[in-house]
Amino acid sequence: MLGKEGKVKRSRLLVYMSVLLLLVAAILFGLNIALAGDVLTLGVEDVKAMTSSRGDYRSINNWKTVETTSFKGVSVWGLLEGCGVTDGGASIKISAPDGYFWPALGTTLTVKELKKKGIGGLLPLIGYEMNTKALDPEPDGTGPLRYVAPQYSIGDTNKPSWVSNVRLIEVGPLEKGARPPAVKKIPADQVWVWGNIPPVYPMSMMIPLAFGAAGLAVLLMSLITVIASRSSRRHLRSAVSALLAAFLLAGTALALSGGTARAQASAVFSNGELVSMPAFSGHYTFLKQLPPYSYYEADYTGVPVSYLVNEKLRLAPGASGVVVRARDGYAATLSLEQVNKTYPGGLKLIIAFAKGGQPLAGDEGPLRLIVPQNKQGTRDQGGDANTPLCARLIFAVEVTPVPAGVSVPSPGSVPPGSLAVYGSVTEPPPNVTPAPPPQAQPQADPAQNPAAAAPQPGQAPVPANAVLDLVNSGFGGARGVVSWVAGSAFSLVLPGRAGALLWLAFHRSGV
Repeated sequence: MLGKEGKVKRSRLLVYMSVLLLLVAAILFGLNIALAGDVLTLGVEDVKAMTSSRGDYRSINNWKTVETTSFKGVSVWGLLEGCGVTDGGASIKISAPDGYFWPALGTTLTVKELKKKGIGGLLPLIGYEMNTKALDPEPDGTGPLRYVAPQYSIGDTNKPSWVSNVRLIEVGPLEKGARPPAVKKIPADQVWVWGNIPPVYPMSMMIPLAFGAAGLAVLLMSLITVIASRSSRRHLRSAVSALLAAFLLAGTALALSGGTARAQASAVFSNGELVSMPAFSGHYTFLKQLPPYSYYEADYTGVPVSYLVNEKLRLAPGASGVVVRARDGYAATLSLEQVNKTYPGGLKLIIAFAKGGQPLAGDEGPLRLIVPQNKQGTRDQGGDANTPLCARLIFAVEVTPVPAGVSVPSPGSVPPGSLAVYGSVTEPPPNVTPAPPPQAQPQADPAQNPAAAAPQPGQAPVPANAVLDLVNSGFGGARGVVSWVAGSAFSLVLPGRAGALLWLAFHRSGV
Protein backbone atom coordinates (compact mmCIF):
# COMPACT_ATOMS: atom_id res chain seq x y z
CA MET A 1 0.00 0.00 0.00
CA LEU A 2 1.28 3.43 -0.92
CA GLY A 3 1.50 6.04 1.81
CA LYS A 4 0.17 9.54 1.48
CA GLU A 5 3.47 10.84 0.08
CA GLY A 6 3.66 7.97 -2.39
CA LYS A 7 0.17 8.71 -3.63
CA VAL A 8 1.06 12.35 -4.17
CA LYS A 9 4.14 11.37 -6.20
CA ARG A 10 2.07 8.94 -8.19
CA SER A 11 -0.53 11.60 -8.92
CA ARG A 12 2.17 13.99 -10.14
CA LEU A 13 3.56 11.32 -12.45
CA LEU A 14 0.09 10.70 -13.82
CA VAL A 15 -0.41 14.43 -14.40
CA TYR A 16 2.89 14.62 -16.32
CA MET A 17 1.84 11.61 -18.41
CA SER A 18 -1.57 13.13 -19.16
CA VAL A 19 0.00 16.45 -20.17
CA LEU A 20 2.40 14.60 -22.48
CA LEU A 21 -0.41 12.59 -24.09
CA LEU A 22 -2.55 15.70 -24.58
CA LEU A 23 0.44 17.55 -26.04
CA VAL A 24 1.07 14.70 -28.51
CA ALA A 25 -2.62 14.74 -29.43
CA ALA A 26 -2.50 18.51 -30.05
CA ILE A 27 0.66 18.21 -32.16
CA LEU A 28 -0.75 15.36 -34.27
CA PHE A 29 -4.02 17.21 -34.72
CA GLY A 30 -2.18 20.37 -35.79
CA LEU A 31 0.06 18.46 -38.19
CA ASN A 32 -2.94 16.72 -39.70
CA ILE A 33 -4.61 20.07 -40.34
CA ALA A 34 -1.43 21.75 -41.57
CA LEU A 35 -0.47 18.92 -43.92
CA ALA A 36 -3.97 18.43 -45.31
CA GLY A 37 -3.76 18.47 -49.07
CA ASP A 38 -5.98 19.12 -52.05
CA VAL A 39 -5.06 15.95 -53.97
CA LEU A 40 -6.91 12.67 -53.62
CA THR A 41 -5.03 9.75 -55.14
CA LEU A 42 -7.06 6.89 -56.60
CA GLY A 43 -5.57 3.72 -57.96
CA VAL A 44 -7.11 1.98 -60.96
CA GLU A 45 -8.26 -0.79 -58.60
CA ASP A 46 -9.98 1.83 -56.44
CA VAL A 47 -11.90 3.02 -59.50
CA LYS A 48 -12.84 -0.54 -60.46
CA ALA A 49 -14.22 -1.12 -56.95
CA MET A 50 -16.81 1.66 -57.42
CA THR A 51 -20.32 1.08 -58.80
CA SER A 52 -19.86 0.38 -62.49
CA SER A 53 -21.99 0.48 -65.61
CA ARG A 54 -21.61 -0.74 -69.18
CA GLY A 55 -22.94 0.68 -72.42
CA ASP A 56 -22.49 0.97 -76.18
CA TYR A 57 -21.20 4.47 -76.94
CA ARG A 58 -21.78 5.80 -80.44
CA SER A 59 -19.21 8.36 -81.55
CA ILE A 60 -18.56 10.74 -84.45
CA ASN A 61 -15.16 12.38 -84.91
CA ASN A 62 -14.18 15.55 -86.77
CA TRP A 63 -13.93 13.56 -89.99
CA LYS A 64 -17.52 12.30 -89.52
CA THR A 65 -16.40 8.71 -88.94
CA VAL A 66 -19.11 6.84 -87.04
CA GLU A 67 -18.27 4.07 -84.57
CA THR A 68 -20.02 2.19 -81.77
CA THR A 69 -17.82 0.94 -78.91
CA SER A 70 -18.74 -0.93 -75.73
CA PHE A 71 -17.27 0.54 -72.54
CA LYS A 72 -17.40 -0.45 -68.89
CA GLY A 73 -16.48 2.03 -66.20
CA VAL A 74 -17.62 4.45 -63.51
CA SER A 75 -19.82 7.48 -64.08
CA VAL A 76 -17.67 10.60 -63.70
CA TRP A 77 -20.11 12.34 -61.39
CA GLY A 78 -20.38 9.19 -59.25
CA LEU A 79 -16.58 9.08 -58.90
CA LEU A 80 -16.52 12.76 -57.97
CA GLU A 81 -19.33 12.33 -55.45
CA GLY A 82 -17.35 9.53 -53.85
CA CYS A 83 -14.51 12.05 -53.47
CA GLY A 84 -16.82 14.49 -51.66
CA VAL A 85 -17.60 16.75 -54.63
CA THR A 86 -21.35 17.45 -54.47
CA ASP A 87 -21.62 20.98 -55.90
CA GLY A 88 -23.43 20.70 -59.22
CA GLY A 89 -21.87 23.98 -60.38
CA ALA A 90 -18.29 22.81 -59.79
CA SER A 91 -16.22 23.01 -62.99
CA ILE A 92 -14.35 19.93 -64.21
CA LYS A 93 -11.27 19.49 -66.38
CA ILE A 94 -9.91 16.08 -67.39
CA SER A 95 -6.27 15.86 -68.51
CA ALA A 96 -3.84 13.33 -69.98
CA PRO A 97 0.00 13.26 -69.83
CA ASP A 98 0.33 14.03 -73.55
CA GLY A 99 -1.20 17.48 -72.91
CA TYR A 100 -4.70 16.70 -74.17
CA PHE A 101 -7.60 17.80 -71.98
CA TRP A 102 -11.34 18.37 -72.00
CA PRO A 103 -13.33 20.63 -72.06
CA ALA A 104 -11.79 22.64 -74.86
CA LEU A 105 -10.46 26.14 -74.26
CA GLY A 106 -13.23 28.69 -73.93
CA THR A 107 -15.81 26.09 -72.83
CA THR A 108 -16.86 24.70 -69.45
CA LEU A 109 -17.92 21.33 -68.08
CA THR A 110 -19.77 21.10 -64.75
CA VAL A 111 -20.79 18.29 -62.43
CA LYS A 112 -24.41 19.02 -63.29
CA GLU A 113 -23.67 18.50 -66.99
CA LEU A 114 -21.91 15.22 -66.18
CA LYS A 115 -25.18 13.98 -64.65
CA LYS A 116 -27.02 14.56 -67.91
CA LYS A 117 -27.88 11.37 -69.79
CA GLY A 118 -27.19 11.08 -73.49
CA ILE A 119 -28.71 8.86 -76.15
CA GLY A 120 -29.63 5.47 -74.72
CA GLY A 121 -29.52 6.82 -71.16
CA LEU A 122 -25.70 6.79 -71.16
CA LEU A 123 -23.62 8.96 -68.81
CA PRO A 124 -20.09 10.35 -69.21
CA LEU A 125 -17.79 7.57 -68.05
CA ILE A 126 -14.30 6.94 -66.75
CA GLY A 127 -13.89 3.66 -68.63
CA TYR A 128 -11.46 0.85 -67.88
CA GLU A 129 -12.77 -1.82 -70.28
CA MET A 130 -13.36 -1.50 -74.02
CA ASN A 131 -15.19 -4.25 -75.91
CA THR A 132 -14.91 -6.48 -72.76
CA LYS A 133 -11.09 -6.09 -72.60
CA ALA A 134 -9.07 -4.01 -70.14
CA LEU A 135 -7.70 -0.81 -71.65
CA ASP A 136 -3.96 -1.00 -72.33
CA PRO A 137 -1.79 1.77 -70.90
CA GLU A 138 0.17 4.23 -73.01
CA PRO A 139 2.05 4.52 -75.27
CA ASP A 140 0.31 1.76 -77.23
CA GLY A 141 -3.10 1.93 -75.57
CA THR A 142 -5.67 4.46 -74.42
CA GLY A 143 -5.78 3.43 -70.76
CA PRO A 144 -5.80 2.16 -68.18
CA LEU A 145 -8.52 4.84 -67.76
CA ARG A 146 -10.32 6.76 -70.48
CA TYR A 147 -12.93 9.50 -70.39
CA VAL A 148 -15.87 8.71 -72.68
CA ALA A 149 -18.88 10.95 -73.34
CA PRO A 150 -22.15 9.91 -75.02
CA GLN A 151 -23.89 11.66 -77.87
CA TYR A 152 -26.69 14.03 -76.88
CA SER A 153 -28.11 14.17 -80.39
CA ILE A 154 -27.82 11.80 -83.33
CA GLY A 155 -25.40 14.07 -85.19
CA ASP A 156 -23.34 15.10 -82.15
CA THR A 157 -19.57 15.15 -82.88
CA ASN A 158 -18.57 13.79 -79.48
CA LYS A 159 -15.33 11.87 -80.16
CA PRO A 160 -13.07 14.95 -79.63
CA SER A 161 -14.23 15.06 -76.00
CA TRP A 162 -12.88 11.59 -75.27
CA VAL A 163 -9.62 11.71 -73.29
CA SER A 164 -7.24 8.75 -73.39
CA ASN A 165 -4.83 7.94 -70.54
CA VAL A 166 -6.72 9.99 -67.95
CA ARG A 167 -4.42 11.03 -65.10
CA LEU A 168 -5.88 14.19 -63.57
CA ILE A 169 -9.39 15.46 -62.81
CA GLU A 170 -9.40 19.13 -61.79
CA VAL A 171 -12.30 20.44 -59.73
CA GLY A 172 -12.95 24.17 -59.76
CA PRO A 173 -13.45 26.96 -59.10
CA LEU A 174 -9.78 27.26 -58.19
CA GLU A 175 -8.11 29.94 -56.12
CA LYS A 176 -6.22 32.59 -58.06
CA GLY A 177 -2.71 31.40 -58.82
CA ALA A 178 -3.43 27.73 -58.03
CA ARG A 179 -1.13 25.44 -60.01
CA PRO A 180 -2.24 21.92 -60.91
CA PRO A 181 0.06 18.91 -60.39
CA ALA A 182 2.33 17.94 -63.27
CA VAL A 183 0.24 15.41 -65.16
CA LYS A 184 3.29 13.68 -66.64
CA LYS A 185 4.52 12.82 -63.14
CA ILE A 186 1.32 11.02 -62.12
CA PRO A 187 1.87 7.22 -62.21
CA ALA A 188 0.14 5.34 -65.01
CA ASP A 189 -1.90 3.24 -62.57
CA GLN A 190 -3.36 6.27 -60.76
CA VAL A 191 -5.79 9.12 -61.31
CA TRP A 192 -5.60 12.23 -59.14
CA VAL A 193 -8.60 14.35 -58.16
CA TRP A 194 -7.31 17.85 -57.39
CA GLY A 195 -8.57 21.33 -56.58
CA ASN A 196 -11.72 22.40 -54.80
CA ILE A 197 -12.32 19.15 -52.90
CA PRO A 198 -12.69 18.34 -49.18
CA PRO A 199 -9.32 18.33 -47.36
CA VAL A 200 -7.30 15.13 -47.66
CA TYR A 201 -5.62 14.39 -44.33
CA PRO A 202 -2.32 12.46 -44.19
CA MET A 203 -3.54 10.39 -41.22
CA SER A 204 -6.83 9.34 -39.68
CA MET A 205 -8.31 11.81 -37.20
CA MET A 206 -8.81 8.83 -34.90
CA ILE A 207 -5.07 8.83 -34.05
CA PRO A 208 -4.94 12.27 -32.34
CA LEU A 209 -8.36 11.62 -30.82
CA ALA A 210 -7.07 8.35 -29.31
CA PHE A 211 -4.09 10.15 -27.73
CA GLY A 212 -6.42 12.84 -26.40
CA ALA A 213 -8.78 10.29 -24.87
CA ALA A 214 -5.84 8.47 -23.23
CA GLY A 215 -4.59 11.78 -21.80
CA LEU A 216 -7.99 12.58 -20.29
CA ALA A 217 -8.23 9.08 -18.80
CA VAL A 218 -4.81 9.41 -17.14
CA LEU A 219 -5.74 12.87 -15.86
CA LEU A 220 -8.86 11.42 -14.26
CA MET A 221 -6.73 8.75 -12.55
CA SER A 222 -4.43 11.45 -11.18
CA LEU A 223 -7.36 13.40 -9.75
CA ILE A 224 -8.69 10.29 -8.02
CA THR A 225 -5.24 9.67 -6.53
CA VAL A 226 -5.02 13.23 -5.23
CA ILE A 227 -8.46 12.95 -3.63
CA ALA A 228 -7.49 9.63 -2.05
CA SER A 229 -4.40 11.16 -0.47
CA ARG A 230 -6.10 14.24 1.01
CA SER A 231 -9.69 13.30 1.85
CA SER A 232 -11.65 10.87 3.96
CA ARG A 233 -13.02 7.69 2.49
CA ARG A 234 -16.55 9.14 2.46
CA HIS A 235 -15.47 12.18 0.46
CA LEU A 236 -13.50 9.96 -1.88
CA ARG A 237 -16.58 7.81 -2.47
CA SER A 238 -18.71 10.88 -3.16
CA ALA A 239 -16.16 12.41 -5.53
CA VAL A 240 -15.67 9.19 -7.46
CA SER A 241 -19.44 8.72 -7.68
CA ALA A 242 -19.86 12.26 -9.00
CA LEU A 243 -17.12 11.80 -11.59
CA LEU A 244 -18.54 8.46 -12.75
CA ALA A 245 -22.03 9.93 -12.89
CA ALA A 246 -20.77 12.87 -14.94
CA PHE A 247 -19.12 10.51 -17.42
CA LEU A 248 -22.26 8.36 -17.48
CA LEU A 249 -24.30 11.50 -18.11
CA ALA A 250 -22.17 12.53 -21.08
CA GLY A 251 -22.00 9.01 -22.48
CA THR A 252 -25.73 8.44 -22.10
CA ALA A 253 -26.58 11.71 -23.82
CA LEU A 254 -24.22 10.98 -26.71
CA ALA A 255 -25.37 7.38 -27.07
CA LEU A 256 -29.03 8.29 -27.01
CA SER A 257 -28.81 11.27 -29.33
CA GLY A 258 -26.49 9.51 -31.78
CA GLY A 259 -28.14 6.10 -31.50
CA THR A 260 -31.65 7.48 -31.88
CA ALA A 261 -30.60 9.53 -34.87
CA ARG A 262 -29.06 6.52 -36.57
CA ALA A 263 -32.09 4.37 -35.85
CA GLN A 264 -34.52 6.97 -37.12
CA ALA A 265 -32.50 8.40 -39.99
CA SER A 266 -33.30 5.73 -42.58
CA ALA A 267 -36.10 3.42 -43.64
CA VAL A 268 -36.60 0.89 -46.43
CA PHE A 269 -40.16 0.54 -47.74
CA SER A 270 -41.05 -2.58 -49.70
CA ASN A 271 -43.06 -2.41 -52.91
CA GLY A 272 -46.09 -3.75 -51.08
CA GLU A 273 -45.81 -1.02 -48.45
CA LEU A 274 -45.48 1.68 -51.11
CA VAL A 275 -48.57 0.42 -52.93
CA SER A 276 -50.53 0.45 -49.66
CA MET A 277 -49.66 4.08 -48.87
CA PRO A 278 -51.94 7.01 -49.79
CA ALA A 279 -51.38 7.23 -53.53
CA PHE A 280 -51.77 9.96 -56.13
CA SER A 281 -52.92 9.30 -59.69
CA GLY A 282 -52.67 11.83 -62.48
CA HIS A 283 -52.29 12.45 -66.18
CA TYR A 284 -48.73 13.70 -66.73
CA THR A 285 -47.21 15.39 -69.78
CA PHE A 286 -43.52 15.14 -70.66
CA LEU A 287 -41.08 16.92 -72.93
CA LYS A 288 -37.88 15.15 -73.95
CA GLN A 289 -34.70 16.98 -74.83
CA LEU A 290 -33.71 14.48 -77.49
CA PRO A 291 -35.34 13.13 -80.65
CA PRO A 292 -37.09 11.17 -82.06
CA TYR A 293 -40.03 12.05 -79.78
CA SER A 294 -40.11 15.43 -78.07
CA TYR A 295 -43.50 15.15 -76.34
CA TYR A 296 -45.59 12.40 -74.78
CA GLU A 297 -48.18 11.91 -72.02
CA ALA A 298 -49.30 9.06 -69.76
CA ASP A 299 -51.23 8.19 -66.59
CA TYR A 300 -49.07 7.41 -63.54
CA THR A 301 -49.86 6.35 -59.97
CA GLY A 302 -47.45 6.58 -57.06
CA VAL A 303 -46.59 7.91 -53.62
CA PRO A 304 -46.00 11.68 -53.28
CA VAL A 305 -42.43 12.34 -52.14
CA SER A 306 -43.87 15.03 -49.85
CA TYR A 307 -45.80 12.30 -47.98
CA LEU A 308 -42.66 10.19 -47.53
CA VAL A 309 -40.53 13.00 -46.05
CA ASN A 310 -43.23 14.97 -44.18
CA GLU A 311 -45.65 12.33 -42.85
CA LYS A 312 -44.28 8.80 -43.22
CA LEU A 313 -41.01 10.24 -41.91
CA ARG A 314 -40.21 13.77 -40.81
CA LEU A 315 -37.72 16.32 -42.12
CA ALA A 316 -34.97 16.98 -39.60
CA PRO A 317 -33.87 20.55 -38.79
CA GLY A 318 -31.42 21.72 -41.43
CA ALA A 319 -32.83 19.60 -44.25
CA SER A 320 -32.11 21.47 -47.47
CA GLY A 321 -33.11 19.33 -50.44
CA VAL A 322 -33.69 15.90 -51.92
CA VAL A 323 -31.63 13.70 -54.24
CA VAL A 324 -33.52 10.82 -55.87
CA ARG A 325 -31.09 8.07 -56.90
CA ALA A 326 -31.38 5.45 -59.64
CA ARG A 327 -29.75 2.04 -59.85
CA ASP A 328 -27.76 3.00 -62.96
CA GLY A 329 -26.02 5.85 -61.11
CA TYR A 330 -28.27 8.65 -62.34
CA ALA A 331 -29.62 11.13 -59.79
CA ALA A 332 -32.17 13.92 -59.82
CA THR A 333 -31.59 16.84 -57.45
CA LEU A 334 -34.71 18.62 -56.19
CA SER A 335 -35.41 21.49 -53.85
CA LEU A 336 -37.86 21.11 -50.97
CA GLU A 337 -40.06 23.61 -52.78
CA GLN A 338 -40.26 21.29 -55.79
CA VAL A 339 -41.05 18.34 -53.52
CA ASN A 340 -43.88 20.06 -51.64
CA LYS A 341 -45.51 22.21 -54.31
CA THR A 342 -48.73 21.49 -56.18
CA TYR A 343 -48.12 21.70 -59.92
CA PRO A 344 -50.52 22.87 -62.67
CA GLY A 345 -53.52 20.60 -62.91
CA GLY A 346 -53.18 19.70 -59.20
CA LEU A 347 -50.34 17.27 -59.97
CA LYS A 348 -47.87 16.04 -57.35
CA LEU A 349 -44.24 14.98 -57.58
CA ILE A 350 -44.40 11.22 -57.05
CA ILE A 351 -42.46 7.97 -56.93
CA ALA A 352 -44.58 6.04 -59.43
CA PHE A 353 -45.16 2.29 -59.24
CA ALA A 354 -47.88 1.99 -61.92
CA LYS A 355 -48.49 3.33 -65.42
CA GLY A 356 -51.83 3.08 -67.20
CA GLY A 357 -53.12 0.80 -64.46
CA GLN A 358 -50.25 -1.69 -64.71
CA PRO A 359 -47.06 -2.05 -62.59
CA LEU A 360 -44.04 -0.33 -64.11
CA ALA A 361 -41.92 -2.80 -66.00
CA GLY A 362 -38.84 -2.99 -68.17
CA ASP A 363 -36.16 -0.31 -67.88
CA GLU A 364 -38.69 2.18 -66.48
CA GLY A 365 -39.55 0.47 -63.21
CA PRO A 366 -40.44 -0.92 -60.85
CA LEU A 367 -40.16 2.63 -59.46
CA ARG A 368 -39.81 5.92 -61.34
CA LEU A 369 -39.62 9.55 -60.26
CA ILE A 370 -42.29 11.66 -61.96
CA VAL A 371 -41.76 15.43 -61.87
CA PRO A 372 -44.69 17.37 -63.41
CA GLN A 373 -44.18 20.15 -65.92
CA ASN A 374 -44.37 23.65 -64.50
CA LYS A 375 -45.95 24.59 -67.81
CA GLN A 376 -48.06 21.74 -69.11
CA GLY A 377 -47.55 20.84 -72.72
CA THR A 378 -49.82 20.02 -75.62
CA ARG A 379 -49.12 18.17 -78.82
CA ASP A 380 -48.41 21.48 -80.51
CA GLN A 381 -46.46 23.10 -77.69
CA GLY A 382 -44.34 20.94 -75.40
CA GLY A 383 -44.01 23.14 -72.29
CA ASP A 384 -40.87 22.86 -70.14
CA ALA A 385 -38.48 19.91 -70.48
CA ASN A 386 -39.06 17.74 -67.41
CA THR A 387 -37.81 14.33 -68.54
CA PRO A 388 -34.20 14.90 -67.30
CA LEU A 389 -35.61 14.90 -63.76
CA CYS A 390 -37.93 11.90 -64.27
CA ALA A 391 -35.32 9.31 -63.35
CA ARG A 392 -36.07 5.62 -63.88
CA LEU A 393 -35.06 2.56 -61.84
CA ILE A 394 -35.34 4.45 -58.55
CA PHE A 395 -34.05 2.86 -55.34
CA ALA A 396 -33.42 5.71 -52.88
CA VAL A 397 -34.55 9.15 -51.73
CA GLU A 398 -31.73 11.04 -49.99
CA VAL A 399 -32.64 14.08 -47.88
CA THR A 400 -29.62 16.35 -47.78
CA PRO A 401 -27.40 16.91 -45.92
CA VAL A 402 -26.70 13.34 -44.81
CA PRO A 403 -25.66 13.37 -41.11
CA ALA A 404 -22.35 11.80 -40.16
CA GLY A 405 -22.72 8.16 -39.22
CA VAL A 406 -25.79 7.51 -41.36
CA SER A 407 -25.27 4.51 -43.62
CA VAL A 408 -25.74 5.38 -47.30
CA PRO A 409 -27.41 2.44 -49.08
CA SER A 410 -26.05 1.05 -52.32
CA PRO A 411 -28.33 -0.19 -55.13
CA GLY A 412 -27.47 -3.78 -54.27
CA SER A 413 -28.54 -3.35 -50.64
CA VAL A 414 -32.10 -2.29 -51.55
CA PRO A 415 -34.31 -5.10 -52.97
CA PRO A 416 -35.88 -4.45 -56.41
CA GLY A 417 -39.13 -2.55 -56.08
CA SER A 418 -38.22 -1.23 -52.63
CA LEU A 419 -37.31 2.35 -51.74
CA ALA A 420 -34.76 3.57 -49.17
CA VAL A 421 -35.35 6.98 -47.57
CA TYR A 422 -32.43 8.34 -45.54
CA GLY A 423 -30.47 11.41 -44.56
CA SER A 424 -31.92 14.42 -42.70
CA VAL A 425 -35.10 12.63 -41.65
CA THR A 426 -36.36 11.23 -38.35
CA GLU A 427 -39.33 9.20 -37.18
CA PRO A 428 -42.76 10.84 -37.66
CA PRO A 429 -43.98 13.16 -34.90
CA PRO A 430 -46.43 11.72 -32.36
CA ASN A 431 -50.14 12.30 -32.94
CA VAL A 432 -49.50 13.14 -36.58
CA THR A 433 -52.62 14.10 -38.52
CA PRO A 434 -53.89 10.99 -40.33
CA ALA A 435 -53.19 11.00 -44.03
CA PRO A 436 -56.18 11.26 -46.37
CA PRO A 437 -57.57 7.94 -47.61
CA PRO A 438 -55.90 6.56 -50.74
CA GLN A 439 -57.27 7.58 -54.10
CA ALA A 440 -58.68 4.95 -56.36
CA GLN A 441 -55.64 3.40 -57.89
CA PRO A 442 -54.77 0.46 -60.10
CA GLN A 443 -54.12 -2.70 -58.14
CA ALA A 444 -50.91 -4.50 -58.95
CA ASP A 445 -51.42 -8.04 -60.23
CA PRO A 446 -49.54 -10.37 -57.85
CA ALA A 447 -48.94 -12.77 -60.72
CA GLN A 448 -47.13 -10.06 -62.67
CA ASN A 449 -45.39 -8.46 -59.71
CA PRO A 450 -45.00 -10.83 -56.73
CA ALA A 451 -43.08 -8.16 -54.81
CA ALA A 452 -46.24 -6.06 -54.67
CA ALA A 453 -48.34 -8.81 -53.08
CA ALA A 454 -46.73 -8.70 -49.65
CA PRO A 455 -43.68 -7.21 -47.92
CA GLN A 456 -40.65 -9.43 -48.16
CA PRO A 457 -38.48 -10.25 -45.15
CA GLY A 458 -35.83 -7.62 -44.51
CA GLN A 459 -37.67 -4.89 -46.43
CA ALA A 460 -39.64 -3.34 -43.56
CA PRO A 461 -38.63 0.08 -42.18
CA VAL A 462 -35.48 -0.18 -40.13
CA PRO A 463 -36.64 -0.54 -36.47
CA ALA A 464 -35.09 1.46 -33.67
CA ASN A 465 -32.79 -0.37 -31.33
CA ALA A 466 -34.81 -2.24 -28.69
CA VAL A 467 -32.78 -0.73 -25.85
CA LEU A 468 -33.39 2.77 -27.19
CA ASP A 469 -37.10 2.04 -27.47
CA LEU A 470 -37.16 0.91 -23.83
CA VAL A 471 -35.25 3.98 -22.67
CA ASN A 472 -37.46 6.33 -24.68
CA SER A 473 -40.66 4.79 -23.31
CA GLY A 474 -39.43 4.49 -19.73
CA PHE A 475 -37.63 7.81 -19.33
CA GLY A 476 -39.18 10.03 -21.98
CA GLY A 477 -36.20 10.08 -24.34
CA ALA A 478 -32.63 11.36 -24.01
CA ARG A 479 -33.57 14.44 -21.98
CA GLY A 480 -35.38 12.30 -19.45
CA VAL A 481 -32.38 10.04 -18.97
CA VAL A 482 -30.07 13.04 -18.66
CA SER A 483 -32.23 14.53 -15.88
CA TRP A 484 -32.36 11.21 -14.01
CA VAL A 485 -28.59 10.64 -14.19
CA ALA A 486 -27.67 14.26 -13.37
CA GLY A 487 -30.07 14.37 -10.43
CA SER A 488 -28.76 11.06 -9.13
CA ALA A 489 -25.17 12.33 -9.37
CA PHE A 490 -25.91 15.38 -7.23
CA SER A 491 -27.89 13.30 -4.73
CA LEU A 492 -24.77 11.20 -4.15
CA VAL A 493 -22.65 14.25 -3.36
CA LEU A 494 -25.06 16.43 -1.37
CA PRO A 495 -26.16 15.26 2.06
CA GLY A 496 -29.59 14.10 3.12
CA ARG A 497 -32.69 15.89 1.95
CA ALA A 498 -30.77 18.42 -0.19
CA GLY A 499 -29.67 15.68 -2.57
CA ALA A 500 -33.14 14.14 -2.74
CA LEU A 501 -34.77 17.53 -3.41
CA LEU A 502 -32.27 18.32 -6.17
CA TRP A 503 -32.88 14.92 -7.75
CA LEU A 504 -36.64 15.58 -7.68
CA ALA A 505 -36.12 19.04 -9.24
CA PHE A 506 -34.09 17.59 -12.11
CA HIS A 507 -36.61 14.81 -12.72
CA ARG A 508 -39.60 17.15 -12.67
CA SER A 509 -38.06 19.89 -14.78
CA GLY A 510 -36.67 17.62 -17.50
CA VAL A 511 -33.61 19.85 -17.87
